[in-house]
Amino acid sequence: MKEPTWRDLHNLKEAGQSYDELLSQMIRREQDYRDWRMIAEIDETGEFVAFDPDDILQDD
Repeated sequence: MKEPTWRDLHNLKEAGQSYDELLSQMIRREQDYRDWRMIAEIDETGEFVAFDPDDILQDD
């Protein structure tokens, strides 16, 4: 990892927070963002299919 990247990462870390916790939090945020972006794109393009939740739950 390059020094500027390491410094930026260090600056994001809160007091008492481990780097593992910070990276896990960043991963969850990125996953949430990608999910949101996918939903927003579907909403904008109108390319979605209505479904009945009861039909999906029957397989469980």
